[in-house]
Amino acid sequence: MPPQQSYKPQSSSVIYQVSGVEVARESSELQSHLKAAYAAGGRHARPRCMCVPEGVEMYISRVAGHYLVKRMPGGGRHHDPMCGAYEPPAEVSGLGQVMGTAITEDPVEDTTVLKLDFSLSRVGRRAPVETDSEPSDSVKSSGSKLSLRGLLHYLWTEAEFNRWTPGMEGKRDWNVLRYHLLAAAERKEAKGHLLRESLYLPEVWREGQREEISKRRRAVFLRKASSKGRKELMLLLAEVEAFDIGRYDYTLKIKHAPDCAFVVPEDLAKALGKRFALEIALFKEAQKANDEGADARDPRRGHLIVFGTFSIDMVGAPHMEELTLMFVNRNWLPAEDIFEIELLEQLMTRHRFVKGLRVNMPASRPLATAVVPDAEGGPTALYVVRSGVGEEYERVLEELISKSDLTAWIWRLEQGDMPSLPSPGSRRVSGYRSKAQGSDARSAERVEDGPAA
Repeated sequence: MPPQQSYKPQSSSVIYQVSGVEVARESSELQSHLKAAYAAGGRHARPRCMCVPEGVEMYISRVAGHYLVKRMPGGGRHHDPMCGAYEPPAEVSGLGQVMGTAITEDPVEDTTVLKLDFSLSRVGRRAPVETDSEPSDSVKSSGSKLSLRGLLHYLWTEAEFNRWTPGMEGKRDWNVLRYHLLAAAERKEAKGHLLRESLYLPEVWREGQREEISKRRRAVFLRKASSKGRKELMLLLAEVEAFDIGRYDYTLKIKHAPDCAFVVPEDLAKALGKRFALEIALFKEAQKANDEGADARDPRRGHLIVFGTFSIDMVGAPHMEELTLMFVNRNWLPAEDIFEIELLEQLMTRHRFVKGLRVNMPASRPLATAVVPDAEGGPTALYVVRSGVGEEYERVLEELISKSDLTAWIWRLEQGDMPSLPSPGSRRVSGYRSKAQGSDARSAERVEDGPAA
């Protein structure tokens, strides 16, 4: 795996202190310092992010021969709000409910163990699909295990596609997403196996390489081909192209794999249309904008992400077992509805922010749509309150805001138009320095696709 691609603006450089030596994140010497510290192990392998005067302890993770500096479990809140390692407080993040239970990070062993509430294998026939009006991943909200949606949100967060700075406009595509999502899955264990080994993200389709790409995918699928008895399942993470109705089943077509159709059994397809009606409606609007040749910055544009388990039959054809859908806007930021899309559009042009993701949290509980660390009045949590949420929702929201150190901004839909957004502040992080001050910055090379595994 090549060095991690950077698509973020580099107007300033993060400074790490590694074994007593200060090194800029973009320095050509950083990898050698991290390698030596990682080999030393123990607390000697703990660099410090100097975004605050005393520094914040972090740890080193090795991914395919490349060394990454990662925040310590629960340590994100100690970073300067303007630092890339900053995480919003647990009370305004869906991750706060699952960290330490469904997600257990071990900085010493450099591993993360995930507990899942869905299976990656099965014996016999596929279980019947639940079609209750309340989504199953919202009912199971104890935090002890990750739902399908919860795992998708966690991977999206680990890959940092819930983060935004205005300089990112137009710099995300499937090539970038695929690389970072696969990296996010490294060193993650689930059901006693490495998550990466079960995860399939299609590589960028190139018509001139049709045979090579198809051959690599078939090789991956056939290793999981079904036989009598126990069936090993894989995880699909891809962008939806279309849903087609066949003679007996439905077909899921995904982008970057035009020669591979995923079979969706009729009962699953019907439950899908009921459970994810809103996401599918937003997707149809995005398709309409595309067909009309709308501008690339048209807010109707977006993408539909599918994430789910699938089995492989004896001839190598994939069959979906369970899935979830997530709509993301034109810049690949998850959005729950048109109101969040509108809010994100306003934020993207003027603020850096962290998009809130529910993970296992049900829609009946309040969650900050975004946290803006660069607001003039200090880090601010932005809430969108839908009409008719009820007294319990309002009570929990009031308690959440009163206990949080963040300033609260609230858009109550029943009161009409969006209130004025917080003004951007001008504060810089004390532990950063500009390139003009001597950091050895290098331009990142574009990541080329490897095997589709």
